[in-house]
Amino acid sequence: LAQGSFGSGGRFNLAHMGSLPSSVVEESVVSVRKLDGQEVTVTSRQENVLGLKKALLGIMASDLHWTHLRLLTDSRLLEDDELLSALPTRSLTLAVSIDDPPQWAIDQGFTACHGKWLREAKLVDSDWADQAIWSKLREHQESLLLDFEDFGHQGHHVHGSFCHIAWLEREGIRVGHVEASAGQPVQLDVRGFVKLPCRVPALSQMDVAVGGRVLGLANEETEFYGRGIHDLVLSGLIVAPDKPGAHIISIISTWNGWDSPEIAEQLGRYPDGFVGWLVVQ
Repeated sequence: LAQGSFGSGGRFNLAHMGSLPSSVVEESVVSVRKLDGQEVTVTSRQENVLGLKKALLGIMASDLHWTHLRLLTDSRLLEDDELLSALPTRSLTLAVSIDDPPQWAIDQGFTACHGKWLREAKLVDSDWADQAIWSKLREHQESLLLDFEDFGHQGHHVHGSFCHIAWLEREGIRVGHVEASAGQPVQLDVRGFVKLPCRVPALSQMDVAVGGRVLGLANEETEFYGRGIHDLVLSGLIVAPDKPGAHIISIISTWNGWDSPEIAEQLGRYPDGFVGWLVVQ
């Protein structure tokens, strides 16, 4: 797949689609020819280009999102709201375009696979486009940073809430994911900060979870007492899951104790507690 440009694609023909008024949508047969020469045929009722894209995804067995698909005539790119009945040709070109992540996400080590992995893990709705996913993560990060900045401005007088911000590192460099072989050892390094409010001196212990499994990396150095902003370091050699694919890495807290129901609620949420991905080959 290409990133930021037209990439893998093919040609397909529209059959049995006369010039219909917009209020009438007849059954259409779409024949998709891939670059490898294989053809796939789908029969569906679609009124516009967007509907055709979604229908194509249903038969392509692809982990793409409909926003990655581009449909073109010989002269121009088609808009999603264009009616199929109004197209001047029944032969179109199908191309794939995956945009690069925004610069702030690249700086944090994320790749264009982030949205795909979230949709595969069913952590966001399947209709969420990559742009919406990036925006949600950015808003969450900015909210956390504001919380920490407010604490810094108000010092020990702050009465804010407990919060934490964390990220994944690899050999001292911030990354969005770590790769591993199934069932094999892999080093996991999480860094960040924890903010404890000053209402009462308190204890909170932090740990890391991959998918729904708490790793048990917590130790005496991840026990935080009293108000303030504390450095967070969670590192250890873990065994990668046996199941191939992308597994979400989350940071969890024991603010209300290990037996708190909030522990289960923290596992696998997005973007709350999101750190990165463990990609198992």
